[in-house]
Amino acid sequence: MAQHGGEFSRPPGPRWLEDYAPDSAVSSIPTGADVIRAVLDQFAMNFLLNDLDEDRASTWSALSSGSPRLSIPGHVPRRRNSPEERVHQARVSVRRIRSTLRTFDSLVDPVWHKALMPDLTWYARILGEIRDLDVLRDAVVASLVVLDDAADRSLVVDALDEALSRATAKWSLSQSTPQYVRLVDQIAGIDASARFRSRSLSPAPRVLAAQLERAWRDVRDAERAARRDPTDHRLHRLRITLKRLQYSCEAVGVVSGASFVKLARDAQALQTKLGSSHDRAVALEWLGQFAGSALSAPGLVRLVAVHDEARRSARRGWRDDIERIDRRWRRMART
Repeated sequence: MAQHGGEFSRPPGPRWLEDYAPDSAVSSIPTGADVIRAVLDQFAMNFLLNDLDEDRASTWSALSSGSPRLSIPGHVPRRRNSPEERVHQARVSVRRIRSTLRTFDSLVDPVWHKALMPDLTWYARILGEIRDLDVLRDAVVASLVVLDDAADRSLVVDALDEALSRATAKWSLSQSTPQYVRLVDQIAGIDASARFRSRSLSPAPRVLAAQLERAWRDVRDAERAARRDPTDHRLHRLRITLKRLQYSCEAVGVVSGASFVKLARDAQALQTKLGSSHDRAVALEWLGQFAGSALSAPGLVRLVAVHDEARRSARRGWRDDIERIDRRWRRMART
């Protein structure tokens, strides 16, 4: 995708094979660079469709049609209907781009990589604040059925709405900054600008799978720490490493078969479970601000009890789940 005269446009056809597979004319085996470039482009398109305003996003819709030869199944780029879901998709897309670059950083050009990461990290935090507050609001509002006092319910909802309004204003302001314009330009041109090291030109099944060991070590380190002391922080850290493992296995699974896809699904299932636990922990921390406030003490106690039980419920079975993931990884390592 390249920028011309202030408008973003995509060059026709999949160009990554022309640029990065020396034997592409005679070989159907994609290189590591081919797959990385395709994954980056897939989520760059999803970001643009969901983060840009409707008029600008519409120009990308036609360009996103069709089924590219290399893509992660189940993640077709498209603009979502609700503003909340568009924020979520933009955040996921930025997170996936960052995760891909971090996992396969030894295959990409370090200068290009380092130039892109600061803006991705900056905007990921802004989107994350809004998305986290959306999730918090949904969880807390659903729990308000335990409150009999309408004044208590209004107090909580008003506080949530005020926090979300501030985050939304911050997000809106960020989109008028030069940093945001630069980020959009970088993402829109990611398939044309991506640069790789020579080792990435090896066949994708071999070169990509070899990069997963570090992601797995991070999971194991986080799992051992969580087993020793399953605090909210340590379980959240485990969740983050599982998410990275999921994304990485999905990328490798594009060319390396079902075993990587199955591992990605197991990692996704556990990180989703731990995500529910984390969301409740965040809700408990947020509710702590009402101690000694106008919210009645009995009402606060009820809300805390609801979210504490939900957190405990979400955690159940996580050790069995991580052991299942460990067994699958070991079977893959033997093959």
